Amino acid sequence: ETVLLGVTLQVGRTGVVTPVAELQPVQLGGSVVKRASLHNFTLIREKNLRLGSRVLIQKAGEIIPQVISRVAGDSDSGTREIVPPTDCPSCGRPLSRPGEESPALRCPHLDCAERVRTSTLYFCGKTGMDIEGLGEKVVSQLIAKQLIRRLPDIYRFKREDLEGLEGFAEKSIRQLLEAIEASRSRTYEEVLTSLGISGLGRANARQLCKNFRSIEDLEKAETETLCEVEGIGPILAEHIRAWFAETSHAALWRELRESGLSFESAAQESSGRLKGQRFVITGTLPTLSREEAGRRILAAGGDIASAVSAKTTFLVCGDKPGSKKAKAEKLGVPVI
Repeated sequence: ETVLLGVTLQVGRTGVVTPVAELQPVQLGGSVVKRASLHNFTLIREKNLRLGSRVLIQKAGEIIPQVISRVAGDSDSGTREIVPPTDCPSCGRPLSRPGEESPALRCPHLDCAERVRTSTLYFCGKTGMDIEGLGEKVVSQLIAKQLIRRLPDIYRFKREDLEGLEGFAEKSIRQLLEAIEASRSRTYEEVLTSLGISGLGRANARQLCKNFRSIEDLEKAETETLCEVEGIGPILAEHIRAWFAETSHAALWRELRESGLSFESAAQESSGRLKGQRFVITGTLPTLSREEAGRRILAAGGDIASAVSAKTTFLVCGDKPGSKKAKAEKLGVPVI
């Protein structure tokens, strides 16, 4: 049990505004918890959560704190209603709903500073374009200097733009520009994943790229057609359709393509030595990142999956592999 002291708002890369509970600090599962997810304002209303009310919290999956409910019998006396915002906490412009029945509130403006920050961090991260040097501190500084207002701005940096910025010496400038240049060679599936389409991870992006050879083909695909692709359900299909329905996104990917990024699959399937073999990678590898290991497997004709199953050919296992190694051994999947 603890007390709900306040609610702060976070704007994600897709513009969804998430309320976060500010709590009276309490010990839970070996750590002190001060904040917890509230998901959306519909759930806040359904659970009758109020500022000052006593609440029950738990760690979902023993990791992420979340508010379950109010404490039974907790009185409204001395509490205050939590009112949903009408304007974006970052850019101050009106919020909207993604759909009539959606519980989410969303900032629809791509140039919203917080949307730019979160989408840029996702785009540049390990699961996206993997641009080393564009971490949270650097990205925040570049946005504050208005050097990043939209994702394509990353590919317009010049040496003189970075000179004089905090933390940027000659070596760090050169390394960042080299990392950005190297990212132009990322595959269609890596670029597609980095766009931040809600719910779209690398494995599903790979299946989409196999079935829709170019982003123009994917843009034209109807929901029913998307659902025919392995791993794409109706909810994810709707997210994909909604992303392409926004005209600003069409301009975004076209600008990124003009910057040299790939939005088209190779003309032919690879016929390398690993063709027909499915790999799962887990743990910390000794000489290269999991992303680079995956690229090498794909370049040799193999396929990458995120979860171990009976269809897995090999589990590539590094240090601290977690549960995937145990599952591979249980299923008799060879471990490298």
